[in-house]
Amino acid sequence: TNASMSLGEGKNKLVAGSTSTKTVATSKSIKLTDDGTDRFLVIGSKTSFSHFNQSTAGFIVGTDNGTTKFELVGNATNYLSFDGTNFDVKLSQGLELDATNLELSSAEASMILGEGKIILQGSSTSTIKVADKFIISSDGTDEFLAIGNKTSFTHFDQSTAGLIMGMDGSTAKYEVAGDASNYLSFTGTSLDIKAGTFDLDATSVII
Repeated sequence: TNASMSLGEGKNKLVAGSTSTKTVATSKSIKLTDDGTDRFLVIGSKTSFSHFNQSTAGFIVGTDNGTTKFELVGNATNYLSFDGTNFDVKLSQGLELDATNLELSSAEASMILGEGKIILQGSSTSTIKVADKFIISSDGTDEFLAIGNKTSFTHFDQSTAGLIMGMDGSTAKYEVAGDASNYLSFTGTSLDIKAGTFDLDATSVII
């Protein structure tokens, strides 16, 4: 027989033998086990490394024949698993992380770095934004790079300060503007230049 001790009508049990265990609670218990080969802690429906399967609900951490392993499982689509070499994460119900200089949201399909200085947004309109003045954007119709006060082709107006270049629908456009009196604008078919002072120095000019 194994040397054992039970307290509280089996709610706290110690067993010493070829496999030694310390068990707390009788249902969904917490158990420490050492069989000379494997040493681990389990909680929930997991009872041994046979349940290291990314599906059985519960928690297991320890050494599986000398290999350190860790697994926390809600169900087969929500788990964290480390097999001693690889770390596998599956979170079908989403991931929200808010830390200093880093925010991740699977619900918003976004990542924010440097407390808002860099924003990556993946959705029907996907954008990369740097300090609110540098934008790369695609909404499936328009694709463009915008710098300065221009944020979309609504600012392709020969007056809003900044630069925008890209595809407005199927039309390639480019515009850089200082103000309404100083700009270079290409609409896809025509090039318009307006400047308070325009200097051109060339060996030959063909217009």
